[in-house]
Amino acid sequence: MADAENKDRILRVMLKCNRKGAVNEILLDHAGIFSEKKVPVQIHEVISPDSLEALGDFWVQVTDQGMQEHIQLHVKYLNESLRFTFSGYLIHDNILLCGSTETAAVEKAMDEIMQIYSEQLNMIRLAEKKVKLAQSAKDNLGINGLMLNDFTELNNELINKQRELSRKNKEVNLLNSELQAARDSMEMFAYSISHDLKEPVRMVNAFMGRIKEQYEDRLDDKGKRYLGFALDGSLRLGNMIDDLLHFYRATNNSKQERVDLNEILAEVKVMLRRQLRERNARIFSDQLPVIAGNAVGLKQVFQNLISNALKFVPEKTVPEINISAVENEASFELRLADNGIGIDKSHYDEIFKLFKQLEHEKMKEGSGMGLAIVRRIVNHMGGKIWLHSEKGTGTTFYISLPK
Repeated sequence: MADAENKDRILRVMLKCNRKGAVNEILLDHAGIFSEKKVPVQIHEVISPDSLEALGDFWVQVTDQGMQEHIQLHVKYLNESLRFTFSGYLIHDNILLCGSTETAAVEKAMDEIMQIYSEQLNMIRLAEKKVKLAQSAKDNLGINGLMLNDFTELNNELINKQRELSRKNKEVNLLNSELQAARDSMEMFAYSISHDLKEPVRMVNAFMGRIKEQYEDRLDDKGKRYLGFALDGSLRLGNMIDDLLHFYRATNNSKQERVDLNEILAEVKVMLRRQLRERNARIFSDQLPVIAGNAVGLKQVFQNLISNALKFVPEKTVPEINISAVENEASFELRLADNGIGIDKSHYDEIFKLFKQLEHEKMKEGSGMGLAIVRRIVNHMGGKIWLHSEKGTGTTFYISLPK
């Protein structure tokens, strides 16, 4: 009876794996799939044979691209096979693997909604075309018995199309409900990650802080260095969890409004005033436009880009950031230029990948998620982001957003 109840609810797993596919740590296992497994265990041992090829392709994408989301694999469970939707993220040399049995995927629901709207549009266009043809025939030939029959047939066809459209609208409403349920579930999952992973990190941080306060004077230099490594590692892990949640939530807020980018920039300056003051940084900006977008997301875009600019300007150089905008026919192009160390052209694509850090970035604080979050937000608003840079000459980020 307990097994049946367990199968009826949404099952989730979260695993820490190495690049070779060995599960080294089980972070979350609602289903109990690994309850009788002893780690390390190879991930393919719990995947059904019919999904092994897809698992191989998925693993290659994660290790090569840094992330791969929403891949369906069948998992061995209770002497049968359950369909899980997996996402994988390359974090340094480990892979964070998240899976869920939830079937109402956001992407699937959106695709079906767009397909239904497309069918509706095609039916309306076809009906309008037939009406125009019938009207033209009426004007040229006059109304006769044949034309009356044509109009009768057309009227019946339009009635049938209206019924079909009504049915499709009901399907759209149902899919919208499923879409909202999927979003709610994703938010709950994000909360679960936050609670289940952050609480142990907070505890480690707190106890390591107590050890430092009460016992540091009893440690030799090597012990103090090890203690510093432990504290730094726990802080970085906490920041990485926060950034992972920001990444998931970057597209959750779909509210569209008129946003004054001058006000957004002013708020971000206040948020970063300590960093700006410490570096004596100067920000120059033209009059920025008012655009259609999401204020919370745009604030995060400006904050991440300006923070990056401050971070990668040489210590003895006063940071200067120039922000401007160009109006095109259907879009606004924002430009954010700095006088930092620059980026080699071979790394242009890499810096937007999740958890990706270049060699010089590994010396700085951060999780490698800032630009991935920026790109996700910009893409969600129907825009695109790219850059131009050379080593030692600074970097300019370009963001194109629809009016």
